[in-house]
Amino acid sequence: MNPRLMFLPLIAVLIGATQARAAVVSVGNEPACSFGSLQQAMAFANSNGQDDEIRIANTMQHTHVSVEKHDADRLTIAGGYASCSSALPLAIPTVLDGSGSNAPVIRSVGGYLSLRNLQITGGRLDGSSSSGGGVDMKAPALGIDFRDVRITLNSAASGGGVAIIGSPSLTIRVRAENLRIDRNDASGNGGGLFAAYANGQFSSLQVEDNRAGNDGGGIWLGNDAVFHNRTGKTRSGIFANHAGNRGGGIAIEGGAMEMYHVAAGTDPAVISNNSARVGGAISIFNDRPWTAAVFNGSGINVVKNTATREGGAIAISVISSDSAPVFGGVHFSAAPPAVGGGGVGYCDTPRLCNVFSDNAAIDEQGSLMPGAVVAIHMKGKEADGFARFWNSTWRRNFGYDLAHSESDVASVWAQEIQLLNTLVDDNLVEKNLINATGFGSIYVMSSTVTGNRTGSALISGEAANYLRGSIFTDDAPLLSSVTPGTAAFNLIVANDDGLAGMPQIEKADPRFADPANHDYQLRMDSPALDREWGNSASTHDLDGEPRDVDLTYVPDFNMPRDLGCFERQF
Repeated sequence: MNPRLMFLPLIAVLIGATQARAAVVSVGNEPACSFGSLQQAMAFANSNGQDDEIRIANTMQHTHVSVEKHDADRLTIAGGYASCSSALPLAIPTVLDGSGSNAPVIRSVGGYLSLRNLQITGGRLDGSSSSGGGVDMKAPALGIDFRDVRITLNSAASGGGVAIIGSPSLTIRVRAENLRIDRNDASGNGGGLFAAYANGQFSSLQVEDNRAGNDGGGIWLGNDAVFHNRTGKTRSGIFANHAGNRGGGIAIEGGAMEMYHVAAGTDPAVISNNSARVGGAISIFNDRPWTAAVFNGSGINVVKNTATREGGAIAISVISSDSAPVFGGVHFSAAPPAVGGGGVGYCDTPRLCNVFSDNAAIDEQGSLMPGAVVAIHMKGKEADGFARFWNSTWRRNFGYDLAHSESDVASVWAQEIQLLNTLVDDNLVEKNLINATGFGSIYVMSSTVTGNRTGSALISGEAANYLRGSIFTDDAPLLSSVTPGTAAFNLIVANDDGLAGMPQIEKADPRFADPANHDYQLRMDSPALDREWGNSASTHDLDGEPRDVDLTYVPDFNMPRDLGCFERQF
């Protein structure tokens, strides 16, 4: 026998196995179509024991759609094909319409699901335990992938548009590129998206005009739900969502989220025009010991959000019932993302990113409420809430104060509001810019505070107030009182009341380049040049320019770094 002929049966088996693992069927109303409805194609995919791809032709309307994937294999549902014989899809997505039926348009409880080039609409679920009006994925499902998908006009109790719910023993994997979730409603949490025990990577996520009766108008992230969003080919954003209670845009309650601008030449991600009772843009809540509920952002803008009780932009609530620490907070910076970082672009114009502007904390009667930018509540011995703003701008925000912190018990961990390389400009508050009651600390470092209107001292802290390397030109006193924990040094101020005896504090005009037009660069004759020590946490100023430029025409007062958020380069 020819030796090559001996391998023919094996080759035939391998070819057959490969083909069996890649079954492709089509849905439409043509003779060439494999099935006449998605329901029929799904029944086939669930029963044939292999991976499948269902291609949907735009030759008919796909209404009254309600399908469930329950096998353990991979399934791709791809829309936009001109006909069942087309090899490639068109740009026009296929609409899958639930037509108001009391069931998710697509439900998955097994394997992996990939959705491509689809618009999913019309899932209207009743009942207090319903979830995922458009897409409902639950363990033991393993993962889901969205690409060029819009989920719109669906409703449920949890996750009006999408619900992804794993279990403590099974984390559902999520990937999405160019996913839009808009105009969905939840009577409970997660108007647009509801997730727990899920880990996701997103690029170009848009969540707009969703509603939740309770928390998370746009997105609700529960226990161990961790999402990483990157600005991709198109702009990411959380726009015009509303929650009846917490987190108009995003509510994080035991989970975590990142939003990073990583593509030079594209506009930064935006969280804007969201509203809630607490935390107009973002709400953080955590009461689980030894866990952290956090939001990290870099190169994003948080603008025109409103809360009627507290936290126009951000509200943080952390509760600890025993000696185990519980963490909750936000951190904004100009750094590459911690996950998948490296080789990324920040912002073309850095000072136009990490902007917190036009946020308001004001109730229905017009009374100003705490924390136009951020409000933090910490309850219990080891309740640790933090808000860190590095390389950020706060402008035209409106409330009782800009940053508000309350803590009833001291912690050995972080309880703090921190500003680093930050510009605080043209805000209007009834009381202080920053107010910390109880045991929370206030840090203002290498920042510029100017042009604000306050009703009292700029900073009021009952515990530690750490101020250094900064410029304060507002007429109000810098501190409401000097506490034993206060350390203020190497500052330029307009009002030095109560600061006698503190080191290196100078009452002087910092000589900004053009303050009338919000240009707070330092002139060549500024007394703020070359007089601050270095800080390894801050290597670039608000413009993204290097710090510690040693100007030859200025003698170093301490080290070459300038005061304030801008470093003069020449």
